[in-house]
Amino acid sequence: LLAGFLILNRIKALDESPTDGDKSLRKFQLVFWTLIIAFSYFSLWLFLQDAPILPETVIGLFSISVGTTVVSSLIPQPPGVKSLGLMADSKTYVPATRGLKGMLVDKDNQFSVTRLQFWLFTIIFGVIFIYSAIWELTIYNFSVQQLTLMGVSAAGYLGNKAFEKHGKKEWNE
Repeated sequence: LLAGFLILNRIKALDESPTDGDKSLRKFQLVFWTLIIAFSYFSLWLFLQDAPILPETVIGLFSISVGTTVVSSLIPQPPGVKSLGLMADSKTYVPATRGLKGMLVDKDNQFSVTRLQFWLFTIIFGVIFIYSAIWELTIYNFSVQQLTLMGVSAAGYLGNKAFEKHGKKEWNE
């Protein structure tokens, strides 16, 4: 798992923008689930010599992942910001946090609880999924409660991201 994080930290496609080194949480969780589901399915197919059954809840989880990525990318940047690090006037630079820890901070480089909970639930359920594929030789079938938790977690992340990008003043008016 640690090796996976180190590799993901090097992938430029996960950067929030080309000018900073911060990793995008929305891109991370989509790549994370895509790789885990595809690798587990393919590995089990090779090992068992038969295509494993893909539970409906895995499709639901992947739908949450894709939906979160799409909706997150539709939330506009705050006025005057081209990326998370470079202001529109191209003279003011807000230092980026660099790397994977950039996924856990808001636009003001402040620790974000909503980002942490979304990241943690993604990792926890990913570990459960991998464990099931390796030790039980099956694709994990998430419960409705687990799927709901991931959906609520994603909604919290997206809601807070919209709030971050528009600022507290606009939302209070």
